[in-house]
Amino acid sequence: MSEDFVALLDHLKIPKAAFVGWSDGAICALNIAAKHPDRVDRTFAFAANYNPSGVMDITQSTVFMTYINRTVHEYAKLSPAPDQYDEFFQKISTMWTEQPNWTEDFFKTINAQKTWIVDGDHEEAVYRSQQDDMAKWLPDAGQLILPQVSHFAFIQDPRGFNAMVKHFLELEL
Repeated sequence: MSEDFVALLDHLKIPKAAFVGWSDGAICALNIAAKHPDRVDRTFAFAANYNPSGVMDITQSTVFMTYINRTVHEYAKLSPAPDQYDEFFQKISTMWTEQPNWTEDFFKTINAQKTWIVDGDHEEAVYRSQQDDMAKWLPDAGQLILPQVSHFAFIQDPRGFNAMVKHFLELEL
């Protein structure tokens, strides 16, 4: 997926962009930051994992399962192929069990001074050790743990989440 983002930047003739990603989007943002550092102004990575072992059993989370149930209805309403949700969900579930597979070396090309590793203190989908490891591997990066929110911070506290994103984007880096 991250190569699709880079192709879109090329198509739109955008040489460099700031990336704000949530969950799989944060993984894409970090992938672009590592593989195309010249295309990245800064990276705000919320709730990313660096390998599948960092993903919790989401079926044990009422919050996450409520989200999954919500996606069933939204997919049916918004997708051009509303009858293909099960196929979509199977593919994304497989992706969660197989990707990404990064090690500490992967992070060496990321401009850490322009990166924040972010999560909620009530995260229910990604083990906190994933955030801590990435912050350790990017010692010049910022690590932010938002209070009183989970994997869905942007829904649970949109004002607080957006204020942090805005602050990050306005920083002189």
